[in-house]
Amino acid sequence: MSHPTPSCLFLVLMLSWSVSALSQHKGLCGVEVDEVKASTAFGYLIGYSVKFKNTKQQTLDHLIWSVTFEDNAGLLIEEDTGVFNSTELISPIQPGKSKLFLRTPPKVKGASRARVEVTRVHTISGEICKTR
Repeated sequence: MSHPTPSCLFLVLMLSWSVSALSQHKGLCGVEVDEVKASTAFGYLIGYSVKFKNTKQQTLDHLIWSVTFEDNAGLLIEEDTGVFNSTELISPIQPGKSKLFLRTPPKVKGASRARVEVTRVHTISGEICKTR
C-alpha cells in the first residue's frame, strides 16, 4: 500500500471548499438559494458552486444572480454576475426541484467566500420577476 507524498498532502490541505451560511444569500420570487460553496487555493478564490431550488409552481428557464466575493472579515473584494439559460441540452428547473451550478470566475485574490443574490427569474410561461 502506498502512502501519499508530503507534497500531495500539502496540496489537499491548501485546496478547500467552504460553505457559506444560508442567511447571507437572497432568493427571489420562489427561487431559493439552497447552498453556496467557495473553492480556494493558495490565497485565491478559484471557483464556487450554487444550488437553487424552485419553490414556484412553474418551470424556470432563466436565472440571473449577482455574486460578491468577500474575505474572512466579510469585506467586499469583487463582484460578478451568473446566468442560467435552459436550452435543448440544458433542462429547465422543474417545480420543487433543485439545480447545482459550478462557476469558475477569474481568480480572486484574498477572497474566501461567495455571497449570492438572485436578481432575475423567468418561467417557461413568460413570467418575469426581477429586483432591478
